[in-house]
Amino acid sequence: MSRRQDIDQIRGLAILLMIMVHAAATWAPTDASTTSLLALIVASLGGLAAPLFVTVGGWVTVQSRWTLRKALIRFVFLIIAQFLVNITASHLFDPFTPGVLSLFAILYLLAPIWIRISRNSIAFGATLVLIGIINTEFSLGDSTLSWNDRIEVVTIIQFLSHLLVTGTYP
Repeated sequence: MSRRQDIDQIRGLAILLMIMVHAAATWAPTDASTTSLLALIVASLGGLAAPLFVTVGGWVTVQSRWTLRKALIRFVFLIIAQFLVNITASHLFDPFTPGVLSLFAILYLLAPIWIRISRNSIAFGATLVLIGIINTEFSLGDSTLSWNDRIEVVTIIQFLSHLLVTGTYP
């Protein structure tokens, strides 16, 4: 697939919005108003960053030629990137705390399954219903967890729980 300038521009916009949100959260003055016009603009635009980036990434994944070799290279790269993020932000994360990059790594490996499901409307609908039931009936997330409960990884069970259920991402 040849690169499309419009898709690259949207991805670039998503990255800039993500930088803006993280910079605002990291360096916000302590006396900053959360109801000022600037704060509302940053929050409004910033809310588009992650969904826009994920949507473009999904579109590119579907359009590109998936190979196991390419998937494994991306998987390893994203897992290493997650580890590097964690050790450079050791005040926030344990080194092996799974995060959004770990989740993307696994989702990319599973891309062929999701693409196949999406091409069959019955399987796709059934999958969405199943995900909805799991999310509402089993209520897997635990809002009572503290930050340390969400980042501490001592066992493989904790790692899998954080990766799939109680992670540091929404």
